[in-house]
Amino acid sequence: MFNPSNYQRRIFSFVSQDDGSAAVKAVAGAGKTTTLVEAAKLLPSGDALFVAFNKHIADTLKVRLADTRMASRTVHSIGWACLARQWDSEPQLDEDKYWRLIRAWVKGERPQLLEREAEDLVANGIKLINLVRLTLTNPANETDIHSLIWHYGIDIFDSGFIAAVDWILVQGAKIAQDTYKVDFTDMIWLPAYWNLYPRKVDWVFVDEAQDLSAAQLALIRKCLKPNSRVLAVGDPNQAIYGFAGADTRSFERVKSGIGAIELPLSICYRCPQSHIRLAQEIVPEIEASPNAPAGLVTKESEGHLSKLVQKGDIILSRKTTPLVDSCIKLIQQGISAQVRGRDIGKDLSILIERVARQPDFHFDDFIEFVDLFEERQLKRLKQRENSMTQIQSLQDRCETLRVCYLGFDAGTLEELQFAIENLFTDNQPDVWFSTVHRAKGLEADRVFILRPNDMPLTWEGQMQWEFQQEMNLFYVALTRSKHFLCFLEH
Repeated sequence: MFNPSNYQRRIFSFVSQDDGSAAVKAVAGAGKTTTLVEAAKLLPSGDALFVAFNKHIADTLKVRLADTRMASRTVHSIGWACLARQWDSEPQLDEDKYWRLIRAWVKGERPQLLEREAEDLVANGIKLINLVRLTLTNPANETDIHSLIWHYGIDIFDSGFIAAVDWILVQGAKIAQDTYKVDFTDMIWLPAYWNLYPRKVDWVFVDEAQDLSAAQLALIRKCLKPNSRVLAVGDPNQAIYGFAGADTRSFERVKSGIGAIELPLSICYRCPQSHIRLAQEIVPEIEASPNAPAGLVTKESEGHLSKLVQKGDIILSRKTTPLVDSCIKLIQQGISAQVRGRDIGKDLSILIERVARQPDFHFDDFIEFVDLFEERQLKRLKQRENSMTQIQSLQDRCETLRVCYLGFDAGTLEELQFAIENLFTDNQPDVWFSTVHRAKGLEADRVFILRPNDMPLTWEGQMQWEFQQEMNLFYVALTRSKHFLCFLEH
């Protein structure tokens, strides 16, 4: 039997009796999706749309919303439908479209670059092209692009490439128009670029509102009629996807963008009292549920993990290297364990290829070549301002490669790549290691936080929004456990 809290009753009253739109400021474990599903049952009439964070959630919600007037979709599927209606044909997914365009530009305009320098420009160029689209930055305004580069710390010094961003995006749009080929970001950017409109509805519910980029918010707003109403739910203290075009101010942008009042949803139903007290040091408004158990918080040495771990446990860390190191050690002791994020394994495999492209590379001296690669990359990164995030990421990934080389019995480059890619998974094993970035949405009875002193991560010249994201990451880590929380200290 669903027994709503006073916070939920106020939200339900708003839906059934009030006018206008609302942005619900929720805490971790507050039952955001359940609140939205129950609210959907109160809609009297009209078309309604539930905007889910990803396809898995959207598909799950189709079952939960079966008895309501509400359809569940992702923002990308809304954009996909816009393009299909424009062309009277389905778009064709081509994730390499902009890679090819940028590679062609680099090959034609920068033939003097060494192979590794050209690959670095291509890799950072695709980051810039993606963020220009996600943030709806004017690609013809080089001042705005420079601001974007500075804000996100993108490793691009080439003024010629910055000037070419507009041309690259024009070509990307032309390819889409001529061949119907789009990448994932095109789905939400092209409707804004071409001013396309989706089918309008009377009600829009939005989950994880703090993670919306400017392009996603613009597309959602296009779903609205003059008198449409919006119920957006999010937790600004879980805004940790700045690298994906959202930032710590995204929730406020959503609220102002839809002209919404703010309503609280402050009771956490996941965490016990002991965990809530820790979380309150970061987010004072979070409350334990009336029936929350006492909970257990302990500290241990990370060297004792193999004696402590049980099936179903989740181990979290701010950095990748400690996760990989501990995971390999558990595997060597016969414990089934993997690291969350198959794409991380693929990225590390690509990094291995970059290391191996260095002159005179020999696999037996792999660590020395990783050191040399890291030294060269650090030298480049230190030449620019606001590069500390990229420096830390580079150091973490290079150290992860060293750990993998020493931990796996790999005799060739290909064997090392194969072992690394198999270490990472998107399907939950007996014991799951995860960076905190990938832990949002996860929960378990027992959670370990590896090297808690890494949170919040701070550095010289850190910007306020970067520090806030680090605090948000710590908050996310503290609120994954339903019973047992253990800090594993180095």
